[in-house]
Amino acid sequence: MTDRVAELELVERSEPFGRMRLALVDDDGSGSRVDACALTIDPLELHDGAGGLVRVGGIGNVETRPSHRRRGLASQLMELAIERMRALGYGASLLYGIDDFYDRFGYRSCGDERWVRVLMESIRSEWADRHEVRGMRDTDRDAIAALYERIAAALPGAASRLGGRAWSQLRASEVLVAVRDGVLHGWAWRGARDVPERDAVAGRQPGRLAYAEVQALDVTALLALLAGVASRERDDHPEAVELVTGACDGTALRAAARNGRFTGAIVDEVRPTGGAMLLEIDASSVRALGRGGELYQFLPDRF
Repeated sequence: MTDRVAELELVERSEPFGRMRLALVDDDGSGSRVDACALTIDPLELHDGAGGLVRVGGIGNVETRPSHRRRGLASQLMELAIERMRALGYGASLLYGIDDFYDRFGYRSCGDERWVRVLMESIRSEWADRHEVRGMRDTDRDAIAALYERIAAALPGAASRLGGRAWSQLRASEVLVAVRDGVLHGWAWRGARDVPERDAVAGRQPGRLAYAEVQALDVTALLALLAGVASRERDDHPEAVELVTGACDGTALRAAARNGRFTGAIVDEVRPTGGAMLLEIDASSVRALGRGGELYQFLPDRF
């Protein structure tokens, strides 16, 4: 079996947005060459919280042909991918995976997965009318992207989205924005059904309206967005009693509630040792990233 694995050819292919496809290629028995096992390395850049960026390789789309399973190909390809990322100067690697497989390569859990739950009927705020909350327009994309980078730059472990491909997936029908004096202060994105962080909650917790991301410049814009979401969704989703999002500043909400500026039931939900896993390639890079919820809040699979 070892000799058979050694016969396979390693092929590297370039894909859109700088992605790299690595494959172990074999003869399918009829003279055609096929990918026996393959994976994708997605180039990411994570903010270090001090004005710098750390290059990170995101591993995804790991797959083995049924006819080639149980030969150790996935393990061999993972080792080759790690060596390739090291040669390319990546400081770390991230993936969503299964602990008892990927931990053998040095990947470790990024920590707990956190969500913020808000009882929709209770969303009230004396600040809500300080912003206009409306549907997104195509002209809002650049402002959303700029505000995201401003927020993310202060959070170690938050992914940069300067490449622009994330924002091409925003559909106006799924996004609300908060605007004040003509300036965009935040957005709430429900996300398509194939967005993992939204589907995970929607599937596990019926009756909760899951939003992929809610981000705002300050708590007043955040409250305005939540009130706008509740107002918009009550008629269409009367069965949804709670708004749930993984990318939302629960700390700011609780502070507003303590100050009497916000009335709402706010609950932190924790899924211990969620699926995101980190591999240290360069120790100094990983120290700069830190650990914690930012790796969940800002790393959906749409990059």
